[in-house]
Amino acid sequence: MSLGTLLGLSATIRDVKPVRYPFDPDKARAAAEVLLHLGGGRMEFLRLVKLLYLAERESLGRRGAPLFGGRLACWEHGPVPTDAQDLVKASAGVAGASRLTMRGYSVVLEVEPNAGPLSDWELELLGELTRLHEGDGTWDLVVATHQLDEWRRPPTGSSLAIDAGDVLRALGRSPADVEQLAAEAAELEYMRGLGLW
Repeated sequence: MSLGTLLGLSATIRDVKPVRYPFDPDKARAAAEVLLHLGGGRMEFLRLVKLLYLAERESLGRRGAPLFGGRLACWEHGPVPTDAQDLVKASAGVAGASRLTMRGYSVVLEVEPNAGPLSDWELELLGELTRLHEGDGTWDLVVATHQLDEWRRPPTGSSLAIDAGDVLRALGRSPADVEQLAAEAAELEYMRGLGLW
């Protein structure tokens, strides 16, 4: 008996192709800088990561394409865009040599944001999310992201990967849409491997 049968998974669910978008560090950095700027130039690291996740999720849901792509994962404090989180952490860790710095648990934007890699639509999305969550505390965002359909509680001290297809399905995309988007994401990854993206 297969593992899928033991778990009660149908062939349709088992055979779904993963949706993996290549990571665009320039867009992720720009999104982080814009969110920090809109938030007054300083923000708790966890809050920034939550807003980046929600922006990525909204972009996937509204246009079927990522804001910046990369890996997504479930952590104890909810889902996060792992590659973007790592980029912000690394960027803010170099005091005096970075556009971002860490001060305690907060990330500080040291210069004007470089929004160049982002489209007008993407900038509007970031502004909309900032306004929507302006009155929410960091832990309000943690609780809210725990309510998202794609979040699963990971084992203590570890994480669980989130496939972008899980996010798309949670947002009501049809199986045919998700399959088409998986094919498009695979093409992007292939083009990136050839140095064309």
